[in-house]
Amino acid sequence: MTVVPPSSRALTKNGDRAYTAGLAGSGFTASVVIMPTQVSFTRTELREETVSAVATGYYDTALSWNGLVHPTTPWLSPDAANSGLVDTIGTGPPGAPGPFSPGTFLWAIPQSFRAAGSSGSGTVYSTANHSQIMSGATGAETTSKEGASRARTP
Repeated sequence: MTVVPPSSRALTKNGDRAYTAGLAGSGFTASVVIMPTQVSFTRTELREETVSAVATGYYDTALSWNGLVHPTTPWLSPDAANSGLVDTIGTGPPGAPGPFSPGTFLWAIPQSFRAAGSSGSGTVYSTANHSQIMSGATGAETTSKEGASRARTP
């Protein structure tokens, strides 16, 4: 028998997060598929690990997000189609205030797996780059993660 670990995740946007007019935010929810899909991962548990953000411009000076810690998520198991998981990405509602300016935000989030029902920290199999980019004074922003994205101007 050959054991094949997960290799990555693919996200498909399934809804936009709601923001107050005039506040920045381009977040969304997405369905997660664990790759490769030719292998069943129903007997695994998966989670996102802790990482500190790297932020510049608006995200650093206005929001103080440089060094913001992404928390470790609970262990979750995918369904028989390697999906059934939902990820929530981006600034939390109601949104972030101005004044707006160019900036970047990145969480390079380690993705881990382990056998279902086991203990321990698991094994890192991939890194999910959650990025937010604000292009200028209008607050136009794009949020992206693992193939899914959303752009919005307040």
